Amino acid sequence: MARLVGKEKMYNASEVAKIFGVEHMTVRRWIKKLNLTVQKVDSEWKFTERHIEQIKEYRLEQLKKYYGDVLEMNYH
Repeated sequence: MARLVGKEKMYNASEVAKIFGVEHMTVRRWIKKLNLTVQKVDSEWKFTERHIEQIKEYRLEQLKKYYGDVLEMNYH
């Protein structure tokens, strides 16, 4: 479950994988592909809500390539 750090929710890679229905390794690839500036705390990557939004936008663009703009209406 996401934890509050200061005023911001933080997610670990397993939680992000669960949110997007992907494997943990996919999340690690996204860190590199999207050049996400995630923090590593106690050997775990920590993602903010902003990172989640960046990944969501990336996923939407990828899905649009395959399924067209019709997804934009339903994905938000």
